[in-house]
Amino acid sequence: MGKAEAGTPKDISNRMKLKGLQKLKFYCQMCKKQCRDQNGFNCHLKSETHLYNMRQFAENPSEFLSTYSKEFENNFMDLLKKRFNQKRVLANTVYKEYIGDKTHVHMNSTKWTTLSGFVMYLHETGKVTADQTDRGLFITYVDKGLEAIKQQREEEKRARLEKKTEKMQQMELERQLQNVKKLEETMNKNIEAKNEQMDELDLEGGQFEFGISFNLKKDEQEDEDEQEEENKDEELISFSVQQQNNQQNQENEQAAVPTENKIENNTQINQQDGDQIQQEGEDAFDEIPWLQEGITVKIKDKELENGSYYNEKAIVKEVNSEDPFQGKIQLIKKPEVVIQMDQQFLETVIPKLEGEVMILKPGQYCKKIGLLKSVIKEKFEGVIQLKEDPSIQLNIPYELFSKI
Repeated sequence: MGKAEAGTPKDISNRMKLKGLQKLKFYCQMCKKQCRDQNGFNCHLKSETHLYNMRQFAENPSEFLSTYSKEFENNFMDLLKKRFNQKRVLANTVYKEYIGDKTHVHMNSTKWTTLSGFVMYLHETGKVTADQTDRGLFITYVDKGLEAIKQQREEEKRARLEKKTEKMQQMELERQLQNVKKLEETMNKNIEAKNEQMDELDLEGGQFEFGISFNLKKDEQEDEDEQEEENKDEELISFSVQQQNNQQNQENEQAAVPTENKIENNTQINQQDGDQIQQEGEDAFDEIPWLQEGITVKIKDKELENGSYYNEKAIVKEVNSEDPFQGKIQLIKKPEVVIQMDQQFLETVIPKLEGEVMILKPGQYCKKIGLLKSVIKEKFEGVIQLKEDPSIQLNIPYELFSKI
């Protein structure tokens, strides 16, 4: 069979066939058939196969539309995640790369009529962030994993605060109950002391009345000596002085009891405040952001790029100022790849002996540069010698220093 002449319809169709992808408007999604021109597409519309498929579509059109729409969205998002990840890119650029596949689901078979409508749907559902500019509609993929981790961390922080507040309220309630109990004991002791004092006064008051009656009897006797009357007067004066001294001693004892209670309460409060400060320090050390610029880390996320970056080493280029648990890392073997990741999916790298490391442990030596002198495998620690002061050597856990 001879070759078609140049410029003839046969030659044009052959050249279009060699290109692979042809005009989208001549593609039938129900039959999954690509026609070369308008004439071929019209002939396909009248074929028995197409008419049979269209009768099936007419019976349940919502199911077919939902299936094609879901497949189109999944394929588009999969391409956006793997090809561009969290880069800001034109929506039309992603769409052009998507339709480059001959077997892709066409948009005219979905519930979206335009690309901008589809992008706005993704933006409203939180799958991408979209912004309109003079150049066109830009989109950025939203990693749900990082958002979930951030939300989980906020929930854990809120739970810790609620637990700490509840514990402080319980401590305050117990302290008030103890103060009330001690106050009751003090009041009972004071009441008992007053009762004893009143009993003593009643007994002494009876002797006093007896003395008066005795004196009256003596006054009735005219032949009593004046010396005996003076002795009785001296006894009465002595009794009044003794009564005043007893009352003064009791007032001093009552004044001393609240002072002792106050000292004891202050001691208890100081001790409880110390326990509370220690507990707050332990809670604050539960989660430590250790990411620092310039350190080398290893990726431990098996789901990223289907595990292709697992155990790959990278360098931290930037730490998020708002969330220090996240940062941008650059792969060592593929410098063109820059990914934003959470430190939960990263781990520190231990260099060879005499290699330079950065100390990540919070404190006065944080961000200091040192040399790895030895490794203590039993304790999972490394001996770090400070570069600026070789006389200082520190034992630091593996996760709190990393290679630079």
